[in-house]
Amino acid sequence: MKITTIIISFFSLVIAACGLSPCLAIDATVTSVGSVPTLRINGMLAAPALFQVGFLNALEPGKTEIGMAANHGVKIVSPTLWGIPWWQDGVQPSFDGNDMDYWMDAVLAANPNALIIPRFPVDQPATWWITQYPDDMTLFSDGTRGAMASVHSANWRRDAAKQIGNVIRLLEARYGDHIIGYHVGGQETAEWFYEKFWDGKYAGYEGP
Repeated sequence: MKITTIIISFFSLVIAACGLSPCLAIDATVTSVGSVPTLRINGMLAAPALFQVGFLNALEPGKTEIGMAANHGVKIVSPTLWGIPWWQDGVQPSFDGNDMDYWMDAVLAANPNALIIPRFPVDQPATWWITQYPDDMTLFSDGTRGAMASVHSANWRRDAAKQIGNVIRLLEARYGDHIIGYHVGGQETAEWFYEKFWDGKYAGYEGP
């Protein structure tokens, strides 16, 4: 399967995981006017300008930039939520033990009117999953394994879809009045570059 197909499939999973209508507190749609894609939020035209921020270890630089963007009319913010948990079946998803709410709260502290598109990677499963599926981790041409799940793994696709649903439901319950969409990422820099690509390693040697 081509990587572009995987990405498109994940966006479909985001929609399916939410069930669409009852999950979305804001009606955000993209329609064509003539041949031009047009963003509408609650039926009103909106500028398709977005500020992407990755807080990592420091909140203040990002919060300052979010405020600057808001002052110039850009209120759509896409924070990267690193370290998404992988909850085992039977475990109630929560914000305990992760920083998702910490980063989401930082966005709203900088701009209480922000419209948010959370961006999160789903290719680094928890230790329990890696132990259960060691052969589903990235395999390089030199025979070594990586730290990320193989994008070709059917087990990963199945369980990643569950985690996407868990994350969306959790975020919607607390921040649904501000969320207009989701951006699912993975691999290097959460931009779907194969793991260790920049180091000259060749990935994708896993079995079928």
